[in-house]
Amino acid sequence: RLAGIRIPSGVKRIGQSAFSGCKNLTDVSLPEGLTEIGEWAFSGCENLRHVALPRRCQVGEYAFPDCCKVKKKLF
Repeated sequence: RLAGIRIPSGVKRIGQSAFSGCKNLTDVSLPEGLTEIGEWAFSGCENLRHVALPRRCQVGEYAFPDCCKVKKKLF
């Protein structure tokens, strides 16, 4: 079963490798106040399709490797 997640407001950082290998993850909604996504945070999330990124968010190196289906949207 494929699933989406919504990171709650107040979260400022997603750590290194936080969602690494979550093959069933399809959508991620990130809060506007998020400032950083760590390296390899979503590595191996091969079914990830949609990520809404806050404009001021720093994205770590290799945060989305192997996510060939992902379409990023800035807000």
